[in-house]
Parts: sequence; C-alpha cells; structure tokens
Amino acid sequence: MRIAVISDIHGNLEALKKALKIISKQKVEKIICLGDIVGYGVDSKECYEILKSRNCDFIMGNHEAMHFDMVSSDSCSDKGKISVQWQKNNVIINKEETEFKEYIRIDKCVFTHSCLGKDGYMKYLNKLEDILEAYKNEKIVFYGHTHRPRITLVKEDGVQDIFIKKTTTISLEQDDIAYINVGSIGQQRDDQTDSSFVILDMKDEQKIQLKLYRVRYNSLKTYLKLNKYPELSSIATYLIREKFRRKIYEFINYWWNRIYRKKTDSKVNGKI
Repeated sequence: MRIAVISDIHGNLEALKKALKIISKQKVEKIICLGDIVGYGVDSKECYEILKSRNCDFIMGNHEAMHFDMVSSDSCSDKGKISVQWQKNNVIINKEETEFKEYIRIDKCVFTHSCLGKDGYMKYLNKLEDILEAYKNEKIVFYGHTHRPRITLVKEDGVQDIFIKKTTTISLEQDDIAYINVGSIGQQRDDQTDSSFVILDMKDEQKIQLKLYRVRYNSLKTYLKLNKYPELSSIATYLIREKFRRKIYEFINYWWNRIYRKKTDSKVNGKI
C-alpha cells in the first residue's frame, strides 16, 4: 500500500495543490491528513473540499478543535488567536459532514496529530525526550503539529534525530523504531518556506520505505493573498522563513498595493 501523509495545511491552497500534483503521480492509494487543514491561511474551506473529494482520511488537529469550539485558543500565540478568530468569521466547515479521528492505526504504523490520548493534539513535541516518552509504546509513528520535518530513529546503539532540509528517502526494516514528523504543507517553522509531506510505501510486513519531500510552491501568491487582509499581515510575514526572500516579498507587496490601490482609486473617481 502506498500512502500520502500530509499535515498542517493551514489554508495554504498553493502549497496543497503543489503537493497533490506530486502525490497524484505516485500511484497513492490513500491520503491521510494529520490535522490542521484550517488556520492561518485564507483558503481553508477550499483545501478541505479538495481533500474531501479525494476521500482523504482526516485526523483532528488543534486548529480544527478550536474551530469547532471543542477547546479554547487561550494557549495560542497572538498570531494563533488572530487566526482562530478570522477562521471562525470567514470559514464554514460542518463538523458533522466528516469524521475527524483521534488517530489511525495501519499495521504497526500510527498516524496522529501529536500525542495520543484526549486532547493530545494540543501538545508540542519539540524536545527529543518528549518524543521518546510520548511514543515509547509504538513502533512507527507519523505526526505533525510542530511544523518542523524530522525523523527520529531509535536504535540499539542510540537515537538518531534528523531535521529534514531536503527531500530524503529512508527504508525501515521489521524491527526498526521510527517517529516521523511530516512537517507542514502550508506553514513551516524551520528556516525554509518549502512545504513537506511523506509518501509511505508499505511494501510488505518486513520492509517500509518512506520519502519525506521538501518542495517549493508559489509562496508569493499565498503571501499576497494574506496581505489583502491587514489583520493577517503578521501571519504573512511569518509564513516566509528566509529573511532575504521575506524582504523581496515585502518589496513586491508594497508596490503591488501602491499600483493596485492607484488603479482602484482611479476607477472609483471615474478616471478610468
């Protein structure tokens, strides 16, 4: 079975489309979303509808839980709180139309947003010791939530913990223990804007191969969309991780707004 594992889309339609374009060429039989379709981006509804049309399996993320008023956003950052309120005001998703699962288990693989258990989608597993403790009873876990692509391999001679900066392929044997953070489709939090996801090939019970992708998408288009809403400008800035690229995008956004507003004002005043 070939499975695409995606997470933390956060309404980023451009990034999702780029990922699905790659996924569609890989003869994937199932897509699993580890949560957080909504939040931050302006196209959450569209992202949800696209994945629903592809019979995606949905896992509950913390932003879905906040969107459906299952938990409070009090623990969020200022950007998170702004995002949650904006999504509630502008995005309508009927929770009853789709089953959002706590986790999915396929053979020895577990798919979850973060920790297992009640409200486990709220805890961030950034520290190695927290990852090892959270998954100590599992063999292979795919998770998200931190927005940082990472592969943690537990071996007899120690732990190998790797942050993934470029597309990486690994093979797992029958007794291997691995915890894979697939990162984020729509809002990375390392030093690269490039989105990430995993394609998992469960060849047989003895061997699993997975490829963790880092891919570029039209982040400028996403950035400009966010900046159409003044209240989301800080989220737009946060989306772009490289300082030099951020400066370029800020320059483009400034002049795009100057030109666009000038044309709009001229139309309003009857000059065009």
